[in-house]
Amino acid sequence: METLIIDGVNIGAMCPQAGYTVSWDFVDGGQGDIMLDGTESVDELAQKEVITFPLLPLTPAQIKSVLSIVVPTPIHQVQYVSPHRGRIMRTMKRTLSTVKYRGQGGTGNEYWTGLVLTLRDK
Repeated sequence: METLIIDGVNIGAMCPQAGYTVSWDFVDGGQGDIMLDGTESVDELAQKEVITFPLLPLTPAQIKSVLSIVVPTPIHQVQYVSPHRGRIMRTMKRTLSTVKYRGQGGTGNEYWTGLVLTLRDK
């Protein structure tokens, strides 16, 4: 998988080979309108890129490592590959999904699953 660096720590190895998704939030200023002649004016204030990274099943040590990076502060410096801008460094705000403790797997290791890290342009 492509390198994913959050605050200087590469966590790309914890992401599946299938990769991540990129979407965009377009911030509307509310001043756009449809004119009498049918034309439309748009008041787009910003374009925010949103990246979503599902993480592989993680051992307790691995999930603690990831959470120790992203939980203490909501804002992070993130380096990733954007389909629109190429490899970039952005200041982004994080959100986290609910995780589930799965107990011991076939290897005898304990695992946590379901962690999805979503990062949005600040």
